[in-house]
Amino acid sequence: MPNAMTNMIKNKYVILILTILTTLAKGQNLVPNPSFEDSVHCPHTSTLINYATGWFTLSGNPDYFNPCDIGQLGVPSNFAGYQNAFDGQSYAGAMMQTRPQAANMREHFGIQLTQLLTIGQKYNISFNVSLADDFTKSCWCNKIGAKFTTFYAFGGWTNPSLVNNFSHIHTDSLLKDDINWVTISGSFVADSSYKYIVLGNFYDDAHTDTLNCWNKNVTYVYFDMISVTPDLSTGINNYSNSNNIKVYPNPINDYATLNFSNLNKKIHALIIYDIFGKVIRTINNITSEKVIIEKDTLVNGLYYYVLKSDNEVISNGTLMIE
Repeated sequence: MPNAMTNMIKNKYVILILTILTTLAKGQNLVPNPSFEDSVHCPHTSTLINYATGWFTLSGNPDYFNPCDIGQLGVPSNFAGYQNAFDGQSYAGAMMQTRPQAANMREHFGIQLTQLLTIGQKYNISFNVSLADDFTKSCWCNKIGAKFTTFYAFGGWTNPSLVNNFSHIHTDSLLKDDINWVTISGSFVADSSYKYIVLGNFYDDAHTDTLNCWNKNVTYVYFDMISVTPDLSTGINNYSNSNNIKVYPNPINDYATLNFSNLNKKIHALIIYDIFGKVIRTINNITSEKVIIEKDTLVNGLYYYVLKSDNEVISNGTLMIE
């Protein structure tokens, strides 16, 4: 009986570890107010996306829909159609194209990320869209996507700096669904310390496909639950046993030593995360082949570490503090 109880406890511990690693692999969402729930005030006096805390306009006049308004900007019923929120109660809306009324007319909106993207780090991006079922009259289009920038400037109804036939992720499929929410997702490796994420259609009319258009020939799309997360799973899958990394003792009572090969004396950094993906401690300018990890203020529990050099993940693993 004691052996069975011991095995059951061990199994529960293994399941807990796997759950935590899965959570860490998903990472922390770097988009504040991702589902537009926080607002400066009710949007019934204006359609500006700026009424959603943190969000701003880059071109056109993107809209903010909140159930506090029972008229044109309400949820689920509003001037563009009828749709319940994907997450929470609110969402945004913007025109992805309108032809032949105006060439390359687009609406774009964005927000500042909670931290700069790290060059060389892979990030996962996802957001949810739904075709408005009234305003668009079922005009389908593709190229709906996201772009990251280091700065932003308002560009009126046509912003050449944004409509340049490039985005970090987008969909080549026509958005046809005006009933359900559709998830658009992708990943990329940051080549700059990007500060903002921008949503919309970044491709001109010649590079945007449309179909089933009539009446206004406009594509109007609802947006909800925007997510940008570091892809920590790359490290888990590929680096956990690389470079002969050794941490001992582990579990840690007072301190542990992390040994690794660093013959060329490269500068490394060690980042320690808690089980929620929050950075707890960073040790920079490591040029030797070992680093001391002190318990210090770390409370008992499970942690996750990443060892980097030149923004490249060298190794990672788990630490247990006792």
